Amino acid sequence: PRISVPSRILWGAGDTALSRPMAQLSAAVCDHVRLVFFEAAGHWLQHEEVGEVNEFLVDFLREGDEKVHN
Repeated sequence: PRISVPSRILWGAGDTALSRPMAQLSAAVCDHVRLVFFEAAGHWLQHEEVGEVNEFLVDFLREGDEKVHN
């Protein structure tokens, strides 16, 4: 099935367990997706790029909040 809700995929490009093509396959089943690769990060993205990951999440949640309240 397709994923129709807005989605963000944040991916560590240096992940040795989950490859870049896997991220692209995940994004391919989403109707409204933004796929972001973090080139300097590996598998533990949220620990390796704390500030940037938090910024992406806050921006994504704000976008959804603005749509609900407008």
